[in-house]
Amino acid sequence: MQPSSEIDLIEYLLILYRKKKLIGVFALVGLVVGTIYAVTMPVLYRTQANIFIEEGGSGLILPAPLIGLATSAGLSLQSIPAMTRYSGYLESLSLPESIVERHPELIPRLYDISPDLPPEEREKRMKGITIEMAGGVLKGMISFEEAVLSGAISIYAVAESPEFAADVANLYVEGLREYINRHEMIKARHKQMNLEAQILNNQVELFEATKLVREYYEGKRIPETASKVTVTMQSADLVKGPEISVAYSNLDLGKPSHNPEDGDMAVLRKKTQELQEKLKSVSVTGVSPQIYLEYLNGRALLLKQLQVLLSQQYENAKIEVASAVPGFHILDSARVPRSKWKPKYQAIYTAFLLSSLGMSVLTIFGMEYFKKWRSEHS
Repeated sequence: MQPSSEIDLIEYLLILYRKKKLIGVFALVGLVVGTIYAVTMPVLYRTQANIFIEEGGSGLILPAPLIGLATSAGLSLQSIPAMTRYSGYLESLSLPESIVERHPELIPRLYDISPDLPPEEREKRMKGITIEMAGGVLKGMISFEEAVLSGAISIYAVAESPEFAADVANLYVEGLREYINRHEMIKARHKQMNLEAQILNNQVELFEATKLVREYYEGKRIPETASKVTVTMQSADLVKGPEISVAYSNLDLGKPSHNPEDGDMAVLRKKTQELQEKLKSVSVTGVSPQIYLEYLNGRALLLKQLQVLLSQQYENAKIEVASAVPGFHILDSARVPRSKWKPKYQAIYTAFLLSSLGMSVLTIFGMEYFKKWRSEHS
């Protein structure tokens, strides 16, 4: 060995052997600290419930690994993980708050308020606890995980009581199902309600137009400007030649379709828009009785055609509403766990023991290096 400040491997081992008592002391201290840490940790139990959510209106969604196979077979499919599609619902703060509001008996259990306490003490501890606070505690007990191949979602609940963990997981599953169904139905119903309002308004206008035609034939309403021949048309394509004929039925409505897959909703909306624009663009002022009657009949015909288009869209919207709610399947309800989840004593003891051994080795080598440096500089 060269006379230098370096220490070879054998010297390292000899140093550690000579300091074996110090290493033992560090190991013992590490085990003691690890035991204290493990004993003071609360005992936690974890349970899980498994669910599967279908995509509303389109049936099942294939898992990602099967998309390539479906594409090679000529199918055009798109895989969106369930947790991505419904992440807004899973991470929502209003979901746990709605669960707590529906089940107020959860609040004392969330805050570990014993039912055996006197009523005054219970009321004192419950004072100041809001639905939002309890919902935040409930959300902290829940976690989610999605299986890559099957697309199933696992909902985990962690609590100090195994029974409470199972209750929380099952209540969260039921609350999630109701929450998703309600919001998906609201989105689908919004379109249907808009069409209902348009159909109602159009029926009123159609009734008024038909009433004007009937009253005209009955002689109850003859325009005061019967001798005038002035005609104002804002849409040039409605006027053909000097006789002023109005094109009321130049749109091909086709056969009504009550299947959203067969009917083109975009075409229906375009035709509806065209008819509505024509109704707004046609106006007459001071015309003869013959021209006025033609205007009334033409307006009534346009309103009838518009009613047909709106009815087709409404039927398609009802089909969309019926299929808008996704299929929510509970594969496994949460069960009461039999063994604790944390603390894991073996992992804790191993971590503290290895940490104490590492600290002892560093301390010994540091002491030896300091001694050598001190002897060389003395």
